[in-house]
Amino acid sequence: MSTSAESNPPGELSIFVRYLLCGATATLCHFAVLVIGVEVIGIDPIGAANALAAVIGSVVAFLGNRYFTFRASGEQIGRQFIRFATLYAGGALWHGIGLYLWSDVEQWDYRVGFVVVTALQIIGIYLGNRFFVFRQKSRL
Repeated sequence: MSTSAESNPPGELSIFVRYLLCGATATLCHFAVLVIGVEVIGIDPIGAANALAAVIGSVVAFLGNRYFTFRASGEQIGRQFIRFATLYAGGALWHGIGLYLWSDVEQWDYRVGFVVVTALQIIGIYLGNRFFVFRQKSRL
């Protein structure tokens, strides 16, 4: 017997909105851990606090996307996490190269570049999560 979720899968817009909510939640967790690390615990250098915060934010993003956004808990978690980590490492690399090309090579305003590169990164990572990390196997 099929469940309601199987017979009426969410539309693409609904999935994308959940993805944005998950990303916002992960970003807030990242920022909260950074602030607590620096202001309360006193982690120095700040880069170390940010690295810890980024790992925690990434775990929140992975779990949120697995269980909430894409509802793709049917596959082994380790395999999904490896694909997720690969995608996010590529996204970080893209962000660095994109902003470098925008700001340092073309000499355009880095603030505008940050917005443009981040928007493209959000779309790219959404597509990577949707069709690579949390892809749904077709049921025949």
